[in-house]
Amino acid sequence: MVTAREARQIALDFLLEEFSETEANRLVIDESATVERSYGWIFVPTAKRYLQTGRLDDQFIGAGPLLVLRMSGELIEYSSMYSPQMAAAEYESSAE
Repeated sequence: MVTAREARQIALDFLLEEFSETEANRLVIDESATVERSYGWIFVPTAKRYLQTGRLDDQFIGAGPLLVLRMSGELIEYSSMYSPQMAAAEYESSAE
């Protein structure tokens, strides 16, 4: 079983692997957008600068919600077109 802290680190490690070092260093997890469910956590990567300014042109394009499963630590990546709620609904419908 994975803790919330471990799940967050799994998501951050994924970003470091998935994106160039320059891009990954610009990314953070938007804590206010994190969604917790019984099966895991959905983290939303965003640009540090966007969190500071709130300006749309400071957003990072290309990183979608990341679901880390509580039981296994498995990470499931969703398209950047998905909101955290859409990712949760998608996972829940596929798990039924």
